Amino acid sequence: MKLKKSFKWLGLFLVLIAFTTFSSCAIILDTKAKLRIVNSSSYTVVYLYVYPSGSADEGPDQLGNNTITSGSEFLLTDIPEGTYDIKAVDQDNGYWQASNEYLAGGNTYCMTLYNTYSTFSQE
Repeated sequence: MKLKKSFKWLGLFLVLIAFTTFSSCAIILDTKAKLRIVNSSSYTVVYLYVYPSGSADEGPDQLGNNTITSGSEFLLTDIPEGTYDIKAVDQDNGYWQASNEYLAGGNTYCMTLYNTYSTFSQE
C-alpha cells in the first residue's frame, strides 16, 4: 500500500517538474517582439518603416499593400529583439517617428499616432 502511494507521489512530482521545465523553455524561446500601430489621427498611414536605430536605410515598407486608416490599427509581428527607429508616413508625406526604441522579445509595444504627435509604450 505504501509503495503505491510512493509511486503516485513520484508520478505527480515528475509531471510537475516536466510542466515547470517546458513552461520556462517556452518563455525563453519567445525572442520576437510585436508592434501595434494605432492611428488616432485624421490621416491615413501609407508607409511603415521599422529599422535598426542609426541605420541610413529605412528598409522595406512593412505595410505592403495595406494602409492604416483613421481609427484603425495594424499589428506587426516577428520583430527580432533589438533597438529600432520606427517611422509612419501619411498620404501627404507627413510622418511620425520614434527613435532608439528597444523592443524586447516576448513583448508587445504600441505606437499611437495623433494629428500632431505620437506616443510609444509597452503594452
